[in-house]
Amino acid sequence: MVLVALVKSVGATKYPGPAMAALPALKRLTVVGLRKTEGLSSLVGLEFLNLTDCTKLKNVDGLTGLSKLRELDLSRCTKLKN
Repeated sequence: MVLVALVKSVGATKYPGPAMAALPALKRLTVVGLRKTEGLSSLVGLEFLNLTDCTKLKNVDGLTGLSKLRELDLSRCTKLKN
């Protein structure tokens, strides 16, 4: 069995952490409360990423290398800068 979808609330943490690296086959991810995208670049199979309401997220630099990413939702990421 392979996990292909995950919904995670990181709460008070700043980023998902190193455990995410163990999920390279993950295709869909929804994260609430994310502050940094560090560690997400290891999710090389990711196709859909929902970061809606990550109100403290300032940039998405940690998403480089996600060549399969087809959809990225950054709705209501109010501190996000160009």
